Amino acid sequence: MFRRNRQTRGVTLVELIVGILVSVVVLTLILLFIDKLRGHAYRGMNQNNMRRMGEGIRVYHDIYQSFPVQPKNKNHKQREP
Repeated sequence: MFRRNRQTRGVTLVELIVGILVSVVVLTLILLFIDKLRGHAYRGMNQNNMRRMGEGIRVYHDIYQSFPVQPKNKNHKQREP
């Protein structure tokens, strides 16, 4: 019996599949993290806009001693009390 001393330098199919699966899992976790960060940024942006609107209304009240009035819209149907 002859034994061949051959060194395999290639990648087996199992190693390739495992590598692809690990890459997919890592990529999925990264995308979920990015989506969560977007949600936090969007929420912070909305809070900042609300704060600025509140400050604007307060400044308007300080200057004119009344709150801003909503303009009448001809196409808007108002609810009956």
